[in-house]
Amino acid sequence: MCSFLTEWGRCQQESRRDGLCLYHYQSTVDEDFVHDRFYHRKVVLGILEPSSEVLSSTEVDALFRGRPRNDGRRLDHYTAL
Repeated sequence: MCSFLTEWGRCQQESRRDGLCLYHYQSTVDEDFVHDRFYHRKVVLGILEPSSEVLSSTEVDALFRGRPRNDGRRLDHYTAL
């Protein structure tokens, strides 16, 4: 389990790096990271699984930025349900 403690208790996600889930690891590494309270609570309680746990880094990049195909098209965006 992730070792990150919140007001809702210990995070229920599986730990991946340094004893933290990928969501909390990224939140400690990124200086500009801001938690969305509604989403954060659901992640901590195990109601939602962060997309970074399911999608590869290439898919996450394509989700937010698309990917140039060098002919004017962009890669179809992945959908996270």
